[in-house]
Amino acid sequence: MAFHQVKKTLPLAIAGVLLVGCGSSSNDTPTTPVAPPEGRFDTIEIDASEGESTRVDLASKTAVIDNSWDVAYKKFIGFVTNDKVLGCIAHSYDQLFVDGKPVAEEFKKLTFDNTVDNFNKVTADACKDDEYIGEGIDPRITMLEWLEADYSQGAPTYNAKPGNGWLLRLSNGKTYAKFSVKTVDVVTGANPRRHVVVSTSLWDDTSQQFAAAVDSPILDFTTSRVFFDIDTNKVVTESEGWDISIKHLLRDYIIQVNNGAASTGKAGVGQLQVALDDVTNPKEARQVAHYLADKSAGILSQPGNYGPLQYAVDGGHKMWPTFTTYLIKDTTNGDTRLFKFQVISNYGKSGGEASGNHVYRVEELQAQ
Repeated sequence: MAFHQVKKTLPLAIAGVLLVGCGSSSNDTPTTPVAPPEGRFDTIEIDASEGESTRVDLASKTAVIDNSWDVAYKKFIGFVTNDKVLGCIAHSYDQLFVDGKPVAEEFKKLTFDNTVDNFNKVTADACKDDEYIGEGIDPRITMLEWLEADYSQGAPTYNAKPGNGWLLRLSNGKTYAKFSVKTVDVVTGANPRRHVVVSTSLWDDTSQQFAAAVDSPILDFTTSRVFFDIDTNKVVTESEGWDISIKHLLRDYIIQVNNGAASTGKAGVGQLQVALDDVTNPKEARQVAHYLADKSAGILSQPGNYGPLQYAVDGGHKMWPTFTTYLIKDTTNGDTRLFKFQVISNYGKSGGEASGNHVYRVEELQAQ
């Protein structure tokens, strides 16, 4: 078993013990250490404690900044897989949950030591081809809230739903805007067209009011995802400071905000306490309770509420590993590489580090 340190200097030898049966916040003291056994896998450490998106390439077992990553994590949001990746759950501990609720006593029984055998038993044929799924998004701005279809003339015609609108925190985490979909222009068939125009009203910190609404240019997502910067009212690229994006996926039109496990932005959709028209200060908690990122709907969103991790199993603010073993299939450039992946700690090797100091088991398998 090899140890890989990522993003910070740590001793190579496993000094002392590893807390895995329970997580702890940065102020908690570990209570259930166990000694890590040897195995065929590699054990890698990834520091995702700062709250930024941290992307990991399972082949190199390192954090990366390019698109070679397979899995990514962001605090308070969770894990996602890359679009080029498929995944499945190869082994899980079903006794951890009853009727969807965590069972604290069962979580406490699991340790690094007593879960390694089940990890090692997982083989490349543990999942059938149709059990692998790609990454999905559960957007805060749903299509049914902004799009309506009229079937009265046979083929549907699409329009923006009257009264749609949201309050957004933009990707810089500091500015705000009211946002709505104003017009929809969709043509299907041999020469399809998918266009929307959105309306935005920026919050002005100086005047303490929202500016007059402005219309965007046409956002064309006919063939590819389009990225839009609300501050400048311009279409931009993914590498620039976008706030929302729109894409077409099968029959769905998906509006995303720039804040997810693999995103660099801090955008969010306001959870309003008052009607949108009555919001007079987007920073006032009595008007806006929270700003929420889009949720992952991929394989790493299961089985815990943070996928491989479960929050608040036994009260408090701890993150507990579910010790679920995933198979991750990377199909970059037509080549298939297959990895076993498991999260075994949220608090480093010792169990006493800050939340987001992950320890992973990773093993490459021969793809079938």
